[in-house]
Amino acid sequence: MGIGAAILAIAVAVGVYAYFTTTNAKLDLAPSNAAEALKPAEENNPFFMLCSVDLGLSPSAPASYDVPQNTQGYLLVRVDESQRTLTFISIPANTLVRFQNGEYHPLCDALAEGGEAELVRRVADFAGVDISHFVRTTQTGIQQLVDLIGGVKMTLDAEVDDPYAGNEVLFAGETVLSGQQAIVFLRAMDVTGGWDTVARNRVAFTVQLLTQALAAEGLNLAAAIGDASGYLDTDLGASQLMGLADVFRPLDTATVYVCAVPGLESTISDGRQAFDAKTKEWQVMIERIKEGGDPDSLESSAQSVDAASVSVEVRNGTSTAGAAAQMASMLEQDGFQIGNVGNTNDDTVYKETLVIYTDPNYEGAAKAVANSIGGGRVVNGGDFYRSASNVIAIVGTDWTP
Repeated sequence: MGIGAAILAIAVAVGVYAYFTTTNAKLDLAPSNAAEALKPAEENNPFFMLCSVDLGLSPSAPASYDVPQNTQGYLLVRVDESQRTLTFISIPANTLVRFQNGEYHPLCDALAEGGEAELVRRVADFAGVDISHFVRTTQTGIQQLVDLIGGVKMTLDAEVDDPYAGNEVLFAGETVLSGQQAIVFLRAMDVTGGWDTVARNRVAFTVQLLTQALAAEGLNLAAAIGDASGYLDTDLGASQLMGLADVFRPLDTATVYVCAVPGLESTISDGRQAFDAKTKEWQVMIERIKEGGDPDSLESSAQSVDAASVSVEVRNGTSTAGAAAQMASMLEQDGFQIGNVGNTNDDTVYKETLVIYTDPNYEGAAKAVANSIGGGRVVNGGDFYRSASNVIAIVGTDWTP
């Protein structure tokens, strides 16, 4: 029995070694240079990882499609193992970010500038975080991963019918997406709600894919990771992936936050469509994320506000004549009641736009006002400010309509 047990132990050890060696070889990032830009995570602390996917172009896509910005998808993920919390941030491939020369370009242009290492650097700079791990896959990888787990169960809020995404129509309601249908779903850009819907579709799909993948137990999970390694490239080793899987499964008992970079699409000088992040809203959001909070919590209280029930006093804290009137006009168009409009009376030039509430019941209203004007720091004015209106908006020199 002793000899038999020893032989069995050796056989198991050899099998485990072969499994990890083979799986690690499949997961290797080479020939990507992404590892050059990664920063080691501090032990027992949350870390960020960047996930990149190339969704490819549908044969029906027009020749005018800009390939990088219409095929690339990026997710920045905060991983907190101690709190079992994952935060997924969807970033448009054409987000305007500052490059090393100080100029702004679509994020996807970083690939041509310096490969995936430059992509990691630009995202890290945009978010103000260190990125410790990188994962990439392709259209084929997504298809194979979905088919590997028998399809991804989704509830579609609306029909997806974008001929540039593929030739298949996905109907609203409960469905199980095949690998090919998943690609159509992820590519679809012609959807109600624009980029925000695209972003949330992609995050919802990713979360559901992970939820189903992490449902496997024991050896089945190890086998699933081994199979999936053929469709993913990452700096993470098989043992690290197994460790993360053990921490977060089942995923529906973990805390999962999802969000998208706030902003608007615009046309840049070369005629391409670009995504311009709302800087102040993004800064508030990423700070909440770094603290481990819900990135959408600020939005939730603002979304429930009836603008018609909120009165706003607008004060000009700059030397630009008419700035308060311009802001008041924007707020009025969004349905807010406008109170007094004029200049501040403290002889101070405000470098920062402030949105002030003095009654805690109007905090959500102040956030809604900040959303309407495209920024501004929301503050509790306490007893320092007085107004007949519910909210005071002070125009700072940083505000641009």
